[in-house]
Amino acid sequence: MTHSIPHPTGVVPPLARLVMKTGSLETLRPANVAHWTKIAEMLRAAFPQGGAQRDDVHLFTSYSAHGLAQPEVVTQHDTKLMTVARLLLEHLMEANGQWSYLKAQPWFTDGGHLVAIDANYYPNREVKGGQPQFHKDTAGNNVFVNLLFDNPDPIPATEWLVDVGEPGFRRRLLQESLLPPGYLKDLDEARLHLRATTAADEPVSGGVTEGANTYVSWVDDLIWHATPTDVNRHAYTAAQASVLYDLVDARSRAGSLSHVYDGRIGEFVSVPELLGSIAECPTTHLRHVLGAKFGPQDVDYPTVDVLWKKVYAGGEGRARYLEDVAKRGASEWRLTGHIANASTTDPGAPGSSQLFETPAGLSSRRRRNSDPATKVDVLLALLTQIAKGHPRSFLRTWVRVIPRNSEEGRRAFPQR
Repeated sequence: MTHSIPHPTGVVPPLARLVMKTGSLETLRPANVAHWTKIAEMLRAAFPQGGAQRDDVHLFTSYSAHGLAQPEVVTQHDTKLMTVARLLLEHLMEANGQWSYLKAQPWFTDGGHLVAIDANYYPNREVKGGQPQFHKDTAGNNVFVNLLFDNPDPIPATEWLVDVGEPGFRRRLLQESLLPPGYLKDLDEARLHLRATTAADEPVSGGVTEGANTYVSWVDDLIWHATPTDVNRHAYTAAQASVLYDLVDARSRAGSLSHVYDGRIGEFVSVPELLGSIAECPTTHLRHVLGAKFGPQDVDYPTVDVLWKKVYAGGEGRARYLEDVAKRGASEWRLTGHIANASTTDPGAPGSSQLFETPAGLSSRRRRNSDPATKVDVLLALLTQIAKGHPRSFLRTWVRVIPRNSEEGRRAFPQR
């Protein structure tokens, strides 16, 4: 059964309708199941596990422009295999509503922007054994992500949560330089709706997929996602955070404020994640300093040292830190040990860079994969997958929006 974020009746912004959809291809596009089975078989033969590729294989990039019946396709692989894979992925995007949205946008119909679809194949992306690492796939211009798994049985599901927070200041500037204003407006409207309709304590989704041939489709800017893991995050307390003060302060004075080692849990703690989670408490000194313009999502590597020196350094700063962790520790508090990757570098997106943020609300949300019963289900699905020798293989698409007059756009359509 297709799953998506539940909405109240009434007008729902278009991107809020598309924010997350996942289920079985057998339900969404039953006519394509046999096609996917054959394509998956050909991909396994062409790109076996342990081959020249380390993790994934870039299959092709297709460029679609309004008014053109067929996209331009750039690939270095077998043209016939890439064609059938592309058609299958286009059918998936039609069925999940992404293509309908894109084709209706003025910035596409006026010819100003192209839709670029990057397709990659993962022969075996194994379930990780450590803390969940939530991230986004975008380099600033990625609007949708699709995963299509080659799974004959249920498998551990992708973990995800809705990103109801505003983008960090740096991410917003990057988006404004790369994306059409109309799309940014749609994102803002969707965030307002999701903020009003998503429960603050809604668990991070996970568990096990429903059925075979699983697809996962989402709006990249509105979702934090992670490769599934059954490892719990670190439950933190005010007392634990208090002990870290001297370690963090010493790092700050040494000019290297990224991670500190917490010997009690035997792992490193991300200082931006620690401070970002403190800033989620609205009554803390740190949140007050951030003001109305900034928020927890702006606590990243470039700013964390500045904030530490401004708020927490020195004798009075220590007192403020202890007050803040006491306030934050009054409610549930969990850390992954990582700061989330909100954007990555892409040669095709001029000006893109690696950006980090604190996912809004993550530190206070439960994960489905931490529930004992769900954890057993995840482990059973994983063990079944291993026993049957089924790799965790899938297709992934990044659906990007690029200006037609950009360097990449001119390369795609040099004569048009």
